Amino acid sequence: MTKPGLPLLQGVILHSIPGGNGCQLWVGNRNAQGYGRIRVNGRLLSVHRAVWEDAYGPIPQGLEIDHLCRNRACVTLRHMEAVTHAENVRRGQSGERQRAITHCPQGHLYDLANTKYTGRGRRCRACSRIQALRHYREAKVIPTWYSETRICEQCGASFNPKKPWQRFCVDACKEVARHLRRQGQERVNGKPTDAVHELSQEAPP
Repeated sequence: MTKPGLPLLQGVILHSIPGGNGCQLWVGNRNAQGYGRIRVNGRLLSVHRAVWEDAYGPIPQGLEIDHLCRNRACVTLRHMEAVTHAENVRRGQSGERQRAITHCPQGHLYDLANTKYTGRGRRCRACSRIQALRHYREAKVIPTWYSETRICEQCGASFNPKKPWQRFCVDACKEVARHLRRQGQERVNGKPTDAVHELSQEAPP
């Protein structure tokens, strides 16, 4: 914490010591990742961010401060640069570890055609397609009629319907049933429908 009324840069210098490669190393409070912490106007900030903002103003949206010297405790202004998160990761140790990995956990090669870069790093396109297909199959609802077994209304054979309204196993059974239904409409008790109508007219009241 700097003294009240003391310029930020002067307070940072008082709490740092010279290091190798021209670095000025913060000796005050640090977090678990090794970055220096400082309280400015009641706010707890990272020292390197506070130094950069004191010199250049607010950090542009979407950018973060990268240590060019790769030393997180360094507070030297010329060792800092505002870059995107992806560029910061690419330059850092995690980026080096990622570049050393040439295949995904499933064995697919990280080449130009099979690699997709996102805000969280690179992803395997083949694995993404497999995962999307699995999610589609799991989310797809199969109707109950699709897996049930029905009995053909004409020949009595069992079959699996392809449509929910299917009543016959094949089109031939459907045509036979249609033909018999037409015959049944034309004859009632073995007599033509016209004759049945005449008998009904002759019947006494």
